[in-house]
Amino acid sequence: MNHLNWAQIMGIAACVGVCSATAQIAVVDFERIVKLHPNTAGDRKTIEEVYNTLKGEGDVKAAKVSKAVQAFEEAAKEVQSPVLSEAARKKAEANAKKKYDEAKIESDELKQLEDLHRMQLNERERKLLKRTTDAIRVVVKKIADDKKIKVVLPTAPVLYYDETLDLTADVLRALGVDPAAVDPDAAASKEVAPVKEALPVKTEPTPR
Repeated sequence: MNHLNWAQIMGIAACVGVCSATAQIAVVDFERIVKLHPNTAGDRKTIEEVYNTLKGEGDVKAAKVSKAVQAFEEAAKEVQSPVLSEAARKKAEANAKKKYDEAKIESDELKQLEDLHRMQLNERERKLLKRTTDAIRVVVKKIADDKKIKVVLPTAPVLYYDETLDLTADVLRALGVDPAAVDPDAAASKEVAPVKEALPVKTEPTPR
C-alpha cells in the first residue's frame, strides 16, 4: 500500500473535523481486507505463474548472452596469440570486433526484454489489485449506506479512533471471510524465511 504524504494526512484530519459535526464517520483496515480478500490468494498464484513464465524467457535469452560473451572472449584471446602473422592478426581483430558487436546486441536485447517483462508483471499486478480494491469499495459503500455513514477512512493514517467506528469485521463478513482469519503475511513472517537463490548476474562483453 502507498503511504500517504503529510498533506494528505492533514486533509483527512480536516475532513474528520468538518464531518464529525454533521455526519457519522467510520474506518476500515483496507490493507488487511485486501490481504484477506478471496481474490488475493489466487491473484498471487497468477502473478507467480506469470513471473515464472517471463523468467523462463529471460533465462533463455541470458544463456544466449553468455554464449555470445564466451565467443567474444575466445576471439579476443586469439588476437593475443604471438604466433599470428600481421595479416592473421588483423583478421582475428576483425573477428573479435564482430563477436563483440554480436554479444553487445544480445546483451542490449536482454536488458530490453527484462524491462518489458518488468512492465508486464507490474501491469498485471496493478489490474488484479484494482479488481480487488474496486470490489472492496462496493462492499464498503453498501455497508456505509446501510449504516447512514457518510465518510469511511482507512485506519492507517488515523491517529486514534474508537473501536466502535471500525467496519473491518463487517466488510470481511460481507466478503465471506472470517474476521478472525489470520493475515497470511503475518503468519508467514513467523516462519523461518527460506534462503533464496541468488539471481544470475547479467554479463556484458568487455572490449579488448
